[in-house]
Amino acid sequence: MSRVFITVLMLFAFASRALSQEKDSRQTELEKSVAQQKNQKAQPEDNDDSKPRPLTLDELPGDWTAVKIGESASPKTKIKVKKDETGKRLVLEGKYKDWKQEGEVADGKVIFTRKPSADEMSEKAPKWARDDVYSQGELEWKLELKGERRDKEAHLDGKWFPGQLQWRTAKGAHPDLALPGDRQAQYLGPGKPLDVEFKKPTPKFFLYAKCVRGLQSIEELYVGVPTLIEAQFDPEYDADEYPVTLQSGEQELKLVAHKIEKKGIICRTDLFIPGGT
Repeated sequence: MSRVFITVLMLFAFASRALSQEKDSRQTELEKSVAQQKNQKAQPEDNDDSKPRPLTLDELPGDWTAVKIGESASPKTKIKVKKDETGKRLVLEGKYKDWKQEGEVADGKVIFTRKPSADEMSEKAPKWARDDVYSQGELEWKLELKGERRDKEAHLDGKWFPGQLQWRTAKGAHPDLALPGDRQAQYLGPGKPLDVEFKKPTPKFFLYAKCVRGLQSIEELYVGVPTLIEAQFDPEYDADEYPVTLQSGEQELKLVAHKIEKKGIICRTDLFIPGGT
């Protein structure tokens, strides 16, 4: 009986030692897995804003608010830049919606042009002179802009060329009532440019992971964990969507944040799953 008892004790001790070693082994594997997961945390794209950089074709679209037009501040003037149906060229909409891109976008630089109607030209010229120049089809407005990211904000600065026309009448003729044979008008060129400055609303970003009990605020992305990005604006953002570009491992994710309340202060992306390296 004593031999059996001793044998059982020896077997129990051996089994306990084996279980302990297996537990230690599992714990070690778990720690390795956790460490590996930590090493594979996806990081948001780290944009260095210490130096200005030109905006890309994908960064130029959006809503822009005027900071300055000419010598005057224009905080209420807004424009929208968006891609056309081809997705390769840009159009600009403001008070007038028919600004078209001229040439190609390069180094953040883009040119927009439009032909104003006679009624849209400067009222310093009489109506007949504006009508004559419009019929010639030469006068155009031109916006030469450069998009740049600096000081953690998106800027769109440049010059607006309003076009210049010249008119004259016969000696003694009334400038507004001159007969066709006593008047002459012509387009002289782009005219004296006005400086323009626009800024794009820049949000603060927050990360949320989807958990069993709902959304949990996180400081960084984790591989394989469903996540969304929240963009908070101050002042409010007018558009219904805001593009977000994110670097996750070797992946570049292009997401869209949608407005979730009427004021336009908060936008959120759909859930996405960050990938590894």
